[in-house]
Amino acid sequence: MDFSVQILAISTVLAVVLWYTLRRVRESRYKIEKGLRAPEPSGALPFIGHLHLLGAETTLARTFAAMADKYGPIFTIRLGKHPIVVVSNPEANKECFTTHDRILSSRPRSSHGEYLSYNYAAFGFTNSGP
Repeated sequence: MDFSVQILAISTVLAVVLWYTLRRVRESRYKIEKGLRAPEPSGALPFIGHLHLLGAETTLARTFAAMADKYGPIFTIRLGKHPIVVVSNPEANKECFTTHDRILSSRPRSSHGEYLSYNYAAFGFTNSGP
């Protein structure tokens, strides 16, 4: 009886230490990446993100214009779990699509493209960036 209680206590302590360590690692990564991200409006819900802000009584263009006035010409919203970068300034838009067009049009590498399309040879998986 004492042996099972000891194992339970040790496993509980190890689980708490592991959870705390993983949480600290995630927070430190988030702090590093947060400085590189565009500002994000508050109020994102866990599963739907900012979708509830976009379906308000005002039109979508006015909602984005209000967000651009508050957060600047480039900001991030969440649609579900995916972050979406919104560029609402013509100068920033021109820079994105002329100066940095090859970087922004690339796709992330995946095992699908490597194995199913003969090392990214299929048109749908081709990388157009550097």
